[in-house]
Amino acid sequence: IDFQENGFIIFPNPVVDFLNISDDLNIKNQNYYIHNINGEVIKNGTVNNGKIFLGDLAKGMYILKYNQRVIKISKI
Repeated sequence: IDFQENGFIIFPNPVVDFLNISDDLNIKNQNYYIHNINGEVIKNGTVNNGKIFLGDLAKGMYILKYNQRVIKISKI
């Protein structure tokens, strides 16, 4: 299931390689944090061109923290 809220869209979810982020406010260079289900940060960085590469993560459930939002994502 993709995530959409007030012009903020994350897709696809579940993700294979790249997670796309679209924001009506055109927020650039925002930091993101990926947490595992134990709450540990396992990946972080800056969103580049509206994409986050997740191809290096194992299949499973994760939490994305981005721009004051907390979103569950699934990696397949």
